[in-house]
Amino acid sequence: MAREFLQKFHHQSFSLGQQLVFQFSEKKLLILIVKELEAVDVEAMRSGSKDTKSHKIRLGQCVPNSVIVFDKCEGSSVNLVGKSKGKTAHHSIINPDWNFQNMGVGGLDAQFNAIFRRAFASRVFPPEIVEQLGCKHVKGILLYGPPGTGKTLMARQIGKMLNAREPKIVNGPEILDKYVGESEGNIRRLFVEAEEEEKRLGPNSGLHIIIFDEIDAICKSRGSVGGASGVHDTVVNQLLAKIDGVEQLNNILVIGMTNRRDMIDEALLRPGRMEVQMEIGLPNESGRAQILKIHTARMRDNKKIAPDVDLQELAALTKNFSGAEIEGLVRAAQSTALNRLIKASSKVEVDPEASEKLLVDRGDFLHALENDIKPFFDDAYRSELSCILVDNVERLLDYGAIGPRYSNVVLQALLVLLTKQPPKGRKLLVFCTTSRRQVLEEMEMLSTFTAVLRVPNISTCEQLIAVLEETGVFTKPEVAAIIRKVGNRSESLSDFGNSGKKQVQTIVAKMSGHTHPCCKIGPSILCADLSCLADECRKMIHCGADYLHLDVMDGHFVPNLTFGHPIVKCLRPKMPEVYFDMHMMVQNPEKWVESMADAGANQYTFHAEACEDIPTLCRKIQESGMRVGIGLKPGTPVETILPYRDLFDVVLIMTVEPGFGGQSFMEDMMSKVQYLRANFPDLDIEVDGGVGPSTIEAVAEAGANMIVSGTAITGASDPSQVIAILRNAVENAIQKSQLER
Repeated sequence: MAREFLQKFHHQSFSLGQQLVFQFSEKKLLILIVKELEAVDVEAMRSGSKDTKSHKIRLGQCVPNSVIVFDKCEGSSVNLVGKSKGKTAHHSIINPDWNFQNMGVGGLDAQFNAIFRRAFASRVFPPEIVEQLGCKHVKGILLYGPPGTGKTLMARQIGKMLNAREPKIVNGPEILDKYVGESEGNIRRLFVEAEEEEKRLGPNSGLHIIIFDEIDAICKSRGSVGGASGVHDTVVNQLLAKIDGVEQLNNILVIGMTNRRDMIDEALLRPGRMEVQMEIGLPNESGRAQILKIHTARMRDNKKIAPDVDLQELAALTKNFSGAEIEGLVRAAQSTALNRLIKASSKVEVDPEASEKLLVDRGDFLHALENDIKPFFDDAYRSELSCILVDNVERLLDYGAIGPRYSNVVLQALLVLLTKQPPKGRKLLVFCTTSRRQVLEEMEMLSTFTAVLRVPNISTCEQLIAVLEETGVFTKPEVAAIIRKVGNRSESLSDFGNSGKKQVQTIVAKMSGHTHPCCKIGPSILCADLSCLADECRKMIHCGADYLHLDVMDGHFVPNLTFGHPIVKCLRPKMPEVYFDMHMMVQNPEKWVESMADAGANQYTFHAEACEDIPTLCRKIQESGMRVGIGLKPGTPVETILPYRDLFDVVLIMTVEPGFGGQSFMEDMMSKVQYLRANFPDLDIEVDGGVGPSTIEAVAEAGANMIVSGTAITGASDPSQVIAILRNAVENAIQKSQLER
């Protein structure tokens, strides 16, 4: 076009601002405007002088060797290519006020560097260089990973970093509309401004950023969503066409965020669309230290953080914490520090010197770590190094020796998971234990493990000494005393038999100071407000309870019907450390042992009156990992259970008839408690029924150490005061008994 212009306008004079009409290659007439004229000294050029600099002029003549440069006018539909195209003014893609040191994104340096390299490096250079390479800009970025890891924060910071239009932030579900065609129209409207500016300014168009939060809500794999309307499919089609369709836009950047990358349509993830896919995972220790530094920066600047706070220590303690959880930890520590300066009397008052005294110290962080913030992710692959411990792996398979019976679905899933390689950059160690090696061998599971190690039983006194010393509970003289009572060092413990092994356990227990059972108070949650059971349970523990007593009734052994193992299973995740004592007022108590153990029960107390084979049931409970308790109704003599003393841990003495409310405390049942305490001083003795501040003295004097109380605690205006009264009575009785001995 420049050559044809010279042929038509050679020796033509031009002035600044002059307009002219130009016909080129059968195209419509083009209107040209003279924007700039430059001239050189012809005599200087002929003499060969090197100082032939051009200078701007207002009027000049075009000669055959003049250089013609064309620029595209704003709004023109003509796209210019070739050497005669003028260099456009290049606007930096990076915000000039941006400081990478103050991004506020901790632990994501590697991910941010990778995103910048893939998505923005080409946009930093002038369009001429990009054209010479023939490369296209990246149009889409997908950030995926678990909740709270910084995906939204990363997207916002990218929007601030770029010297672009204000990002459009769209929540995925907002796109969907009940009216036909409106969902697709919502997608089109997001791209209207970018399309208009692309037509008007071409390569000089600014960058338009569209951020989709929860993009999986609108971009599910086509065909995976039921329904006759097919709205989800057409929305995906519309988005695909806008990002990389026939009329391609070079001035857009779409950023999508999701927790479920697996649900997104594959076509959206191919190159040319959302080709940069970055996993935002849980931060490592150095990343957690960076996040802690960011969230405590203002406290450090204002000297409101104590010198004993070590961020590296906190980073080590917060394994598997996401960035959001670390931020929550800092807030919880700040709340703990603020609470110390509040005077709680009849009115809530703040210490007037609070601003000077306020310091967030190490104890505040540790308190928040222990009580307020727990990591949401404890599963494998979330951290770079993970370990899974599966105890008694055969129990996962519901293995039963008769048949044999087992869950083939679970078995096949385990085989797949055990042989599957972790993702790149992740390491996983799986420990499994079993007492039935032959079972795993028959199921072809042993071959999936890298190593199979046999852990032998303790069979010699030397091995017993090693275990006792490793525990650190006993001094060397105490270990020597245990060994003297057990027998000669060279004697094999395998020769003792079951009764001899029980003697060894008894000797060790007595030497470890467990001869006198301690006081334990357990509220009966059957008397609590069941509409908010979890909150009621937490309240009891916070008020000083040692364990929770759960009454399970089946409508047969007793007339009433209550709850079962599903309730226990729901409560266990909400209070993982609380001791659950299951009082099984049911017929056939052997039926529910495995269900209660799997649900998370700690103690399984059945009634002797409901069981035909007490020894077998006791062993079944022990094998399941729970403590064994035997309950006695008021009319059952204590001699019923004496033959099985070596098989149970707790005896429950009922002081009312089980299953009926509104009964009075039966003080004559205390003779059973007195007999058990006199003959079995190390036994846990539990009393249930009508126990409260008015009856606790009789119960404590008789020798009970585990106290179950219902309405007296849960119905009190101050449960902690009632628990304290019960505890004081029992502890005083225990202390008195020890002094008498």
